[in-house]
Amino acid sequence: MSTYQSRLTYGNGLWVLVNGLADYPMYSGEILFSADLVNWTFAYTNSQSLSAVTFAADRFVAAGYNGAFLVSPNGTNWANPFSNAADLYFSELDFLNGQFVGIGWDRFFFSSNGVAWTTSPMPTTTGRLFNLTFGNGLYVAGGEYRSVWISTNGTEWNNPITNLSRFPYSGDTRVAFGNGVFVAVSYHEADILTSADGTNWMLQTLVTNIGDYVHFSDVTFANGRFVAVASTAIASSLDGTNWNIVRTNLGLHSVAGGAGRFVAVGGNGPVSSSDGTNWVASPGHELDNFSYVAFGAGWFVATSGAAYSTSTLIAPPRPYWISSDGINWTRRTVATPQAMGPLAFGDGTFIAGTERGGLLQTDPLITLSLRAAALPELQISGPRHRQYQIECRDTVTVTDGWASLGTVTVTNDSTVFTDLSATNAPRRFYRAVLLNDAD
Repeated sequence: MSTYQSRLTYGNGLWVLVNGLADYPMYSGEILFSADLVNWTFAYTNSQSLSAVTFAADRFVAAGYNGAFLVSPNGTNWANPFSNAADLYFSELDFLNGQFVGIGWDRFFFSSNGVAWTTSPMPTTTGRLFNLTFGNGLYVAGGEYRSVWISTNGTEWNNPITNLSRFPYSGDTRVAFGNGVFVAVSYHEADILTSADGTNWMLQTLVTNIGDYVHFSDVTFANGRFVAVASTAIASSLDGTNWNIVRTNLGLHSVAGGAGRFVAVGGNGPVSSSDGTNWVASPGHELDNFSYVAFGAGWFVATSGAAYSTSTLIAPPRPYWISSDGINWTRRTVATPQAMGPLAFGDGTFIAGTERGGLLQTDPLITLSLRAAALPELQISGPRHRQYQIECRDTVTVTDGWASLGTVTVTNDSTVFTDLSATNAPRRFYRAVLLNDAD
């Protein structure tokens, strides 16, 4: 006999009830509504169980077992905010050319803010694509069988190196761009491809069949150099051509860089490096399964990507980790029923894909730093095309309030605000307050 689990909420004079099978959560769930808790009307039937419902900001939101959401303005008419929720699955996330770009099984996803997304079909000629990079006005994607694909518009793609592809041998490829060079690393024999224009590529083989294969799983460019990671090796290069490779047993899967440091993660926890060559393990995380890592706003964020198994709709909180230096990590959790997977930072926010096709997004992250000059220069970073009010105070006593110095709109990755009134202040404290959308 199956057991139903139900959740109830109230808003705008209406009770809304969602339910689903606790022991078979992959089967259908239902939404009902009532004005008096006596007479109930069916409003929606979902292909998978529904696990939660709430009311806020003049709308009802119900969560599904598959990680998707249903939204209703009135409790009677329900819809998923994504046009095709079944396809909302990211195997890779990046922030490229001013927008978030996700790769699904058969389509690309694009968003300027992480909230509203558009999709376009993936060409049938490319086969599986694994990640994207952008440089010199060109999108470059890493594909199967040691292939790369290029596009000027993200829609029409071609493979400029068919002579270097290795079908039917394995060779899943990841790509990065930096210092005017495209680099593609392969998942077979540590093959590395380099190109200055995305069209003409040179093959370098760092490791031969002597000894273990080196299967590169990720590559990044940061802090002036490329770093590629594999389960058995780490490679680094300043120019994409000359590489230093170190054999390891760290089981690394993902790498990110920023603020003068690299962090690589895998099944044995995180390791960090200031030069991409000498690496130090973070203590206390040897048993943690870090699968993906990204950097932004001064923070490294890592997710586990680990699946869970439960016979009820009450899933355990999913863990993620944060670090400001890549060495000391704090474990946190988010109450999502799905494992957190690939993630990216852009436009002042982190976005993470989840196991069954959901999205998680952080609140805006704002950084304010002071640059030495004749008058104080404040560098503000955060969501673009938004207004920020710059405030100051000259003491830190409880009774003192904050005075407004003016507003500024961040149009690029960062904007500088000069405090023209600070000439006579012996000391001054500042903060930036995010306001409504700029006109």
